[in-house]
Amino acid sequence: ELKIVVRIVAAITVTIVAVVFFFRDGDEEQ
Repeated sequence: ELKIVVRIVAAITVTIVAVVFFFRDGDEEQ
């Protein structure tokens, strides 16, 4: 069960980081 939670948290973290990085990159270009 712990491994599943870790995978979910990791997936959410990666998604948030990717979105934040994408918006920062787009904002800097503008």
